[in-house]
Amino acid sequence: MENRVLVSIAIIILLASSFFVIGAIYMSNQSTGITDPIIHEFEWAVEVGDTFDFELIVTGGLYEDWGDEGSPPPLSEFNETIIHAEVIYLPANTTSLDNATILSEIIMPIKFRCTFGNTSTIPEPVNSRLAELLSWSLVPLDCWEFLNACFYENKFLSPYSYLNQKICKTSLDDSSLNLTLSVQKDWLHAIGEWWKCSVDRTTGLPYWMAYSMYSFSCIGSGSRSILTLNRIECG
Repeated sequence: MENRVLVSIAIIILLASSFFVIGAIYMSNQSTGITDPIIHEFEWAVEVGDTFDFELIVTGGLYEDWGDEGSPPPLSEFNETIIHAEVIYLPANTTSLDNATILSEIIMPIKFRCTFGNTSTIPEPVNSRLAELLSWSLVPLDCWEFLNACFYENKFLSPYSYLNQKICKTSLDDSSLNLTLSVQKDWLHAIGEWWKCSVDRTTGLPYWMAYSMYSFSCIGSGSRSILTLNRIECG
């Protein structure tokens, strides 16, 4: 019975995140970055058919009040499992890009198919969500400065009146591009979600990717789930 409850909560959490994607797409039209389309050429360091392994770490908990230690979070049964990801799609190498199209044509498309490390099927909707989150974290080469210019510390408004301002941040260094997108509802100030990743500039693959959704009432009861995928280096 308890497992069914946890799975039900997990499904609600995963499906509720649709407003996060909508907010991200809307954000691109509100950005102060690159709004005039330009032709941009780039290349991928990976190919369709390439496979990669990630370790899935699940943290967080279900809480009765601010002071308790909390019970295991939704999806805790998947903690420390290996996720096998196969590249199934890569967008074209030359396209006209601006804030909106770099999201809709490069970042958002599903690029991975996921299974457990032993090739068994991951149950839905967890499978689709992991593939989606990993796809957001796969970036082509030669677009690092372009991405940074589009979304560097950009605050944007949601199309929904009950949501507060959202924040998209990027930081760029010699080895990685770090992306953060956070969305929080403002009527309780304690319901929201965020997605972060650190991308290897030599491969375009994430070193790690993390996603969290949280919901707390004014008395401290609620839940927090954090899914972290750490890439397992070969060799």
